[in-house]
Amino acid sequence: MHVIRPINPLGVLGAIAIQVVIGLAVATRPSAWVLAAGLAASVLVVAAPRVTTPFVLAAAFGYVRVGPASLNMSFADCALVVVAVALIPYLPRPDAPSRKAFRALAAYLVVLGIAVAATPTRRAIIEVAHRTVLVGGSLAVGLALSNIDARRRTLRAYVAVACGFSVAALIDLAGNNIVNGIPAPAYPLGLQKNPASVLLAIAILVLMIAGREVGLSRLVRLNALALLFAGMIACQSRGAAIALSLVLLANAFREKRLRMSAGALLGSAALIAMVAVSFNVLLQSDQRDSQFNTVNSRLTTYDAAMDLWKEDPLTGAGIRFFRDPSVVSAGEPHNLLVATLGETGLVGLTATIILFGSALLIARRIKGELGALALWALSLKLLTSAFDIFWVAGTMTVPWILLGFALAEGRRRSSATMAGSSTAVAVA
Repeated sequence: MHVIRPINPLGVLGAIAIQVVIGLAVATRPSAWVLAAGLAASVLVVAAPRVTTPFVLAAAFGYVRVGPASLNMSFADCALVVVAVALIPYLPRPDAPSRKAFRALAAYLVVLGIAVAATPTRRAIIEVAHRTVLVGGSLAVGLALSNIDARRRTLRAYVAVACGFSVAALIDLAGNNIVNGIPAPAYPLGLQKNPASVLLAIAILVLMIAGREVGLSRLVRLNALALLFAGMIACQSRGAAIALSLVLLANAFREKRLRMSAGALLGSAALIAMVAVSFNVLLQSDQRDSQFNTVNSRLTTYDAAMDLWKEDPLTGAGIRFFRDPSVVSAGEPHNLLVATLGETGLVGLTATIILFGSALLIARRIKGELGALALWALSLKLLTSAFDIFWVAGTMTVPWILLGFALAEGRRRSSATMAGSSTAVAVA
């Protein structure tokens, strides 16, 4: 195991001083504030990783775009890259399960490379690099955070920010227009309702499945759960609500006991009721706006992707084909299967199955709360892929960091077992 380095107070003070200097230097240029803040934050992360890096999971809520327009990187992406680089010295030596996870990513990239080679574009290369960071970078961050004993602080920060977004969702809902008897969906702090709901749903899983890892009292967890369920109901994301309900039910059967409190059961029931009401409202609105409603607009993108896939079933039309107006006028399909077939065909679908099939099997074999949390967080993300865009920062980052936590915990348990066996043999 890598030796944990102490916090360097001089480094922290120096980083703060650099931040102040940069801020004063660009005070007369508002457009430079984002760049200055990013540079200052990067210095601070490198100087004091044990203090700053635990906020990387909470940064998944950072939907705002940073950097030049040509890069178009979200704050969540930027935070992941900076933290991953800062934590490189703290990465433990990989054990067998960790190597399997990274090998699955390597296999995914090799197979996906066949489709990229068939339709090589700048957009495709950038997106492959993006996916590599989302998966590999997140795994590495999860392993390193566990190595510096920052896992509990990371989970607490994530739950706290999720509760804050739930409050923002309820406030936004209160001011929304009434549509067919209910308020329009909430967009907490401007975050689109679907990714917001997925992130809130994973926070619910953290409290329900890995409550001991968070280290909060039962009363605090119950109150946080009630707030998170309320936030999800305010966002009115049908896909996330259905996925969360299915995951909670599957976990209850897997554990062979109902590990949900009365409050969580009421929250799940409320989510199902919200889905029913939301579908009813959707059907009523569809009758008035049948051309541009949620269902038909998505079907249009599905049809466009499937038409392109039929032209090249093996390698598809190219990653992010929907960005090229000369290829198709429709948007990105809100479905992982359809989008994968349209972009990279059967080759890309095979690569995706290798990556996520391997990840689910690895998580399933890890004993303890963190293994179950990683398994169900990945499952929830895959289930919501039937209704939403899949490869996005934030909602993709969190499950893989949690898998990194689980791998680190599995490593610790294995080391403890081996040490106990060695001690027993020595005594004998």
